Amino acid sequence: MNKYLLFVSSFLVTLISISPARAAAQVSYLNVDGTTLVFSTDEIKTFVSPGCVLSDYAENWALDLTTQAGISSYNILLTAVANNLKVAVETAGDCGASDGIERPKSVALSS
Repeated sequence: MNKYLLFVSSFLVTLISISPARAAAQVSYLNVDGTTLVFSTDEIKTFVSPGCVLSDYAENWALDLTTQAGISSYNILLTAVANNLKVAVETAGDCGASDGIERPKSVALSS
């Protein structure tokens, strides 16, 4: 039983440590343009972005503010900025919110 728990624990730690888009960072840029929110963090992305991402926007993320997920993520970002908290961003692997800018799958507050 202990070996099984050790294996599962090691596996989870490995998954967490290789999840490249989950590093927590401060929000460094936030801009709303129409129904699109573009933001970036103070950490450089350490993973390969999808092919749709333009080099000028490699460090940015885009949210669609016409969706519930976009609005919820925007609220999380505002909370992070207002309280000087970090966010962890996970990629959706596409540019679905704005051409050339990577879309996050999730945005979470982090300590």
